[in-house]
Amino acid sequence: MPHAEDERSDPPTADHVARLSADDQAACDRLLEEGISVDREPKDEREAAVLNLLKLIDQYPDEEGETDLVARTLAKVDQEEAKRRHDWTVSPEVAEKARLIRIPDSFAIAAAVLLVVSIGVPLYNQLDSRQEIASSQMRQQAIGQAIAGFSADHDKALPIDLNLLNAEGDILGDADAASYAVPDPVSHSWSSHLGILISQERMPRSMLFSIPGNAEDDAERSLVAYRVPFRIDKHRFEGTYQPGSFLLGDCNPVVESIRRSGRPCDSGVGADNHGRAKLVVINFRLETSILKSPWLDQGEDGISDNLWVADDYDQATARETMIPETHEDTVLAH
Repeated sequence: MPHAEDERSDPPTADHVARLSADDQAACDRLLEEGISVDREPKDEREAAVLNLLKLIDQYPDEEGETDLVARTLAKVDQEEAKRRHDWTVSPEVAEKARLIRIPDSFAIAAAVLLVVSIGVPLYNQLDSRQEIASSQMRQQAIGQAIAGFSADHDKALPIDLNLLNAEGDILGDADAASYAVPDPVSHSWSSHLGILISQERMPRSMLFSIPGNAEDDAERSLVAYRVPFRIDKHRFEGTYQPGSFLLGDCNPVVESIRRSGRPCDSGVGADNHGRAKLVVINFRLETSILKSPWLDQGEDGISDNLWVADDYDQATARETMIPETHEDTVLAH
């Protein structure tokens, strides 16, 4: 029933539902306290409105609850559990067959393993080879830059450790003198002349020499081969060598072979650290190159130069013929 005279604290709007007035609340409270029955006589129009509303709600039909709902639910659970057990159970026949050796499957597995090995191993070796070549290039670039800086500070001279020369005699004297001789390159450490770059703090020692391990026979070794000095006055960064001539390279495998076994290896192979298939070198322009062979193109005299040995190299007398006859002869040793 409408009650126009009621003072609502929050009148109804489109977004808000009005609350019962104080008089409506009092009528509901009386009905709840005194009991609600169909035969009750309302005391005022507010109680009559509440009773009429409750009678109207009571007349709405309701559906009877399903008495077998619990039974049907339990049956569904049992059905799902049976299906799960069936899906995860292996029959004895299938289990027995799984124990048998299946020849076709074995061949397939073996073929897959061979395929992985045939592709994976060469790929790994190729990646490892590329990494080794990149390491040689970066090392020689760094050392070449240090040599160029040394040369700029020493009137274009290339690094030479005079203490090493004095200890073994004046090996870089007058090339025309009858007594001119160069020590055995196998016992002389040519790359040790680059040690002056370390003492002048132009580069770290680890860039030039390997770090010895724990083994007693694992001595410090050179990581690069240096151009063999012919004469002090000719051993210069600019003015005597051609810009395309080689300054540094990987370690000389011929020298390494003689040091290990007393016998030289083939002088036409690449560096040991590249599987003797390639070698990395850097020229006086500080440009690195990856060569497949130490043999260089023939010069004007028709002679092919070799990076590892002198032009007149004779394997039978390797120790005496690894030294260049002229300063133009390219020989890299370590």
